[in-house]
Amino acid sequence: MGSPVYGQLGHPQADGKLPCRVEGKLSKSFVEEIACGAYHVPVFTSRTEFYTWGKGANGRLGHGNTDDRNSPTLVEALKDKQVKSIACGTNFTAAICLHKWASGVDQSMCSGFRLSFNFKRKRHNCLW
Repeated sequence: MGSPVYGQLGHPQADGKLPCRVEGKLSKSFVEEIACGAYHVPVFTSRTEFYTWGKGANGRLGHGNTDDRNSPTLVEALKDKQVKSIACGTNFTAAICLHKWASGVDQSMCSGFRLSFNFKRKRHNCLW
């Protein structure tokens, strides 16, 4: 129920008139958190997997391109990251990740981030 124009309903055959089950990779997962943008949806699961689908403009889905997705697609950039919370707006998706660090004295190493996120930072001119 809603517009299926960019695939944001999560099912390739969704027409927006009747409820439909989001299937595929999420069908056997427990969704911990879900957010809804104007034309896209992010979720993360109890297995700390992060999926997005819907309108991909401006890279809002996190797949490194602007392609639309009509079913849940794993965000590879967040694989092995410890996502704890998500949010989104009309044109963005945000994930809060847990990161830990320790001194090298006890031979500890950072295990939260193994790869860079590879997202380009956008510069904004704030007027306040």
